[in-house]
Amino acid sequence: MPSFRFAEQFALFDVTPLENLFIEEYMLRAPGDYVKVYVYALRLCYHPGPEVSLPSMAMAMGLEEESVLGAFTYWERMGLLRRVGDNPLAFSFFNLKEAVLSQKLKPTADDLPYREFNTALQELFGERILQSADYMRVYGWIEELGLEPDAVLELVAHMVKTAARKSHVGWALLDKEARNWAKNGIKTKALALAHLRTLGQAYEGARRVLRQLGLNRSPTVDEERLFQTWTESWGFSLEAVLTACGETTKISNPNFAYIGAVLSARRDEKRQALFAQARALLQALGESRAQPSADFLTACEGWLGAGFTPEALLLAAKTAYRQNRRSPEELSRLLSLWQAEGLKTKPAIEVFLQRRGEEMLRCETLLRACGAERRPTPADLAALRAWVQAGASEELMLLAAEYARHSKNPFGYMAKVLENWLGSGIFSAEAARAARESAQKAPLAAQGGAEAPASQPKGKTVSAQRVPQRSYSDAEFESLYADLGALLKEESP
Repeated sequence: MPSFRFAEQFALFDVTPLENLFIEEYMLRAPGDYVKVYVYALRLCYHPGPEVSLPSMAMAMGLEEESVLGAFTYWERMGLLRRVGDNPLAFSFFNLKEAVLSQKLKPTADDLPYREFNTALQELFGERILQSADYMRVYGWIEELGLEPDAVLELVAHMVKTAARKSHVGWALLDKEARNWAKNGIKTKALALAHLRTLGQAYEGARRVLRQLGLNRSPTVDEERLFQTWTESWGFSLEAVLTACGETTKISNPNFAYIGAVLSARRDEKRQALFAQARALLQALGESRAQPSADFLTACEGWLGAGFTPEALLLAAKTAYRQNRRSPEELSRLLSLWQAEGLKTKPAIEVFLQRRGEEMLRCETLLRACGAERRPTPADLAALRAWVQAGASEELMLLAAEYARHSKNPFGYMAKVLENWLGSGIFSAEAARAARESAQKAPLAAQGGAEAPASQPKGKTVSAQRVPQRSYSDAEFESLYADLGALLKEESP
């Protein structure tokens, strides 16, 4: 069978046609080494030579074999050639004009997903020119790890920005960070931005630590991550971390690893203190043999974080025990009620109880004055607070109780009298007596022979309407106050 080919000795004097379509649509935006590989491979299409292999091509162009193979993969993605064999490696080049005319190839940005991405990636590195192997590594993050191109750009931008020298950020470090992002599911731009916001705080915090150590440089990514662990996972504040820096005076080379060891020891101490606190609460609840569960330890940590002192927590546990509400869930409900009242310290509880004790005594006095033989209810105390807030004097309330003494519902009748007085602007016993004398001259109202309270003037608002009140259920009231006063007396030295 006849065989035809150009004489090899004339190949140097021949030409390799390079289409303008390739130059305009592909070459200008492709990495330099990729263009070099494409043109050389195109030349070999016309003059293949006796032995054409990947190693010989790499040697001829002064490139690594991996870079050459990466270039072929890039052009295959662009649709300019197709891999047709692996052993030996073989590619088939397309004629660009024919591919465009037959609509096999459309040289537009929409069909070249990496065109704009490559440009944006190169801009991040400034004067540092990316090589073909660099692009191939980044494409692997997109195609193998599943990172979106925009997420990759955010990752690289952050790493370049925080590198000590922008032109020397290592690809090994970049690759490690990309794999960390993929492992943690940070694959979209939105998730990347959210993650970088936390890293920004870690970066600034790590810089503060470096300055505290007397080091005038930017923190590394590993140092950022360590700071993030200390503050977010271990719960230390920036001030606590900076305080731990003082321990580095014991060593000749202050570093983050030593600070981490110091904080780890303090974390263990903190855990031990938390465990002891939780154990004491369980004992106060009557669970002398129980060990704190992980959930109970978390709850205790939350109560302490909310501002409760250990003394207040222990007091709450003993109160819950006295009320026969001895489960952690009941303790949590009790503390929620205390927190709503701002009762987070033992002194605050003592002040609160003293005030409530005075209210209880005043309310009992009023009940006895009006002839009601019972203990004050939460509603009674709420009414008393409303009258006091509206401006009622002690004498005025006792006078209303005296007038209500022989009614069927003494406390209810007293409340009506007081509300009418307060609504009419009567705040003293003298003014109330004067109003009563005036009312006695009017006909008695037909209410079982009892005097009708002075009618409420138009446009006035009674105290129960204009004074804000909080309604407590009996269960809430008992949970808040029952036995607490006696327990405080026992706790006092």
